[in-house]
Amino acid sequence: MRSLWYYIQCERLNLRIEPKFIKKIKKYKDNPAECVDRVLKHRYNIAPGTTIIRNFRNIEHKVLVNYDNTFLYNEKQYRSLSAIASDICGAKTSGPHFFELDKRKVNASD
Repeated sequence: MRSLWYYIQCERLNLRIEPKFIKKIKKYKDNPAECVDRVLKHRYNIAPGTTIIRNFRNIEHKVLVNYDNTFLYNEKQYRSLSAIASDICGAKTSGPHFFELDKRKVNASD
């Protein structure tokens, strides 16, 4: 959508459009739903409905991945895994690292 807005603004101001934006516009002009799907794709590549379980200090923490790119932990909705990990640890930390999602990716390729 950003590339379409850019195209419209350039047309209005008689400016040159960068080739990378023209390429994106052409790619999605026939199938705009694909563009929306890419924007809404989950950034952690975890299927919605998945439960992530992590033991930390002998307490099991369960996080449910929602369909709207949010996470449910202790009946509270979060926008990122990092916010949940920070609440659990009491300090700022990487969510994917805390929940060991980066290790799963490495193990999956072996």
